[in-house]
Amino acid sequence: THRTMDPTATRRVTGDGPRRLGFASNFLLGGVCAGVFVGSFDVRAAVRFFPNLGFSFAFNELFKSTFVPQTDGNKVPSIGGYFVSGALAGLCAQTLVEPLEFSLRARAAALNSNKPMISMAALASGGAAGIARDMSLMITAGAIYRGALFGLYESLKPAINPDINKDTAGIWPRIAIGCVSAVLSFVVAGPFYVVHSQQYSTPSRSSYLSAIDCARHIVRSHGVIGLWTPPQYRPRPIALVFALYTLATGAALACFDSAKREALSSPS
Repeated sequence: THRTMDPTATRRVTGDGPRRLGFASNFLLGGVCAGVFVGSFDVRAAVRFFPNLGFSFAFNELFKSTFVPQTDGNKVPSIGGYFVSGALAGLCAQTLVEPLEFSLRARAAALNSNKPMISMAALASGGAAGIARDMSLMITAGAIYRGALFGLYESLKPAINPDINKDTAGIWPRIAIGCVSAVLSFVVAGPFYVVHSQQYSTPSRSSYLSAIDCARHIVRSHGVIGLWTPPQYRPRPIALVFALYTLATGAALACFDSAKREALSSPS
């Protein structure tokens, strides 16, 4: 008797399904894209951005396969799914890299005050409880920022340019959308980073009772706009360097998206 084979079963056996890059490949690709754009104006910062954005991009691709529904290998538009996967990616990535970034912040504080790094870290952050508060604030900020960044990027792509996912669209529309998404994401998550910088990186950190108290002090001293201007850049009319970091993040996301599509579309 003639038996008809289920085509989906063939796909499962042969692996002829939607292709995806592995976690390690996404991490390296995302890290390289971040290093190129950030390293173009700050080589030292590129060393920090490589693992941070590399893990963010890799975790985002991992979580998208769970929270963004697919039909025949094509992602179905799901704004909520993009924001959730992005937030989880930011949470995981920032949790992994935060010990490294905290040690770098403690080292910078020690160099600026001529005190040993370990004792300065404890003094600056109020002991173990202060270190936990320091890290938790940055992890929260990372989750909110990455959720907004990935969610806005994926949502704005088809809204601004319906042909954005076609190979003929080119990289420049993606870079433009990536930069817009990064700026809007900083509008959402920027106050978390600024409050953290004000609370733990300035001599007056001991005068703040909490993050909310610090935010109130910033608003009283610098106006509402101060919540989006890190203390080290407030003397300047425009925080050009900080803006470059934001735009570089958006450009790195667009570069990663384009390079990933190119890798997946190439013959295996």
